[in-house]
Amino acid sequence: YQHIRKHFLKETIDLFDKSTQEKIEAFDASIGLDEKILDAVKKYLKAYNTYLEAQKQNKVTLRYYQILAIYFTEVFFRNRDSKEFEDFAKSALAYWMATGSGKTMIMHINVFQFIEHNKGFKDLEIIITTPGVNLIHQHEREVTPLVEYLNKIHRNKIRFTIDTTSALLNKADDFFDFPDNKKYQRLILVDEAHIGLGTSQKDDEGEFLKLRRRLNIKHSFLFEYSATFHNLDSKLENEYSKSIIYDYNYNLFYRDGYGKDFYFEKINADVLLNGSLDDNLALNLKVIEEKLDVFNKLDYSDIKDLFSATTFPDRPLIAFMGNTVNDKRDEGKKAEADKA
Repeated sequence: YQHIRKHFLKETIDLFDKSTQEKIEAFDASIGLDEKILDAVKKYLKAYNTYLEAQKQNKVTLRYYQILAIYFTEVFFRNRDSKEFEDFAKSALAYWMATGSGKTMIMHINVFQFIEHNKGFKDLEIIITTPGVNLIHQHEREVTPLVEYLNKIHRNKIRFTIDTTSALLNKADDFFDFPDNKKYQRLILVDEAHIGLGTSQKDDEGEFLKLRRRLNIKHSFLFEYSATFHNLDSKLENEYSKSIIYDYNYNLFYRDGYGKDFYFEKINADVLLNGSLDDNLALNLKVIEEKLDVFNKLDYSDIKDLFSATTFPDRPLIAFMGNTVNDKRDEGKKAEADKA
């Protein structure tokens, strides 16, 4: 990421300048972007919107950081065999992007982008994996129709597999076999990859690392998407420094006006002792009532493009938090009853 920023963007470009962001979103190359690469990004976006229209879904526009994520990816694909990219990963890219920044949309557009750079395939295997079952269901709903759409264009040459990381690791060895032939391509898409990077005392290699080692072989390519590529051990940190293609972590996300502001109201022990818990709770509920009242009166009718508004109307949320769901007074009673 830093290499591309340094060598493929003007040093003076300020990505937090609103006018710069607007020019990027207008695909304006005058700020120092490569016009041909920008045209390629527009082409991928148009292809994706054509798919969305075929599914009777609304077309999408991209924020500046999403455009840059795809732009940087295109720079990589066009230059990965050059000398200035020889120290970086050749068959893997990682996106460090905050939750809510649109990683899933980037993933879908990356599929179009990958296919563009691997034309003429006889067989393309797309594998999506993530540690959590809930995310699997979400991706299955969203990507299955995308693959069906692409198969109409590419004459049913695309195979699609989606499962959790642990389930894929339990597959028979022949699942991981792959022909040593450029006509056969494998695309691996991993969401929330950081969850599988952790190791245990018994095992010095996390689940995802095992899966990646077995799947990402010759004629394969890996895209990883995560909001949390930090606190990695030194070996992984060095490895990911060679593959992170775009960094839009939560700090940058928040700086752009996204995310949430919050405060904590702690209920201290003295509140419980003097019997003023009800008053304390009433005060907090009054605060949330005031926030809801403001929220319900918000008027954005004068803003033509709500997505580019400086603030975003999100319904206020109140959360009650504790350190346990069990009553400590009941601890051990079940065990004693069982003994009896």
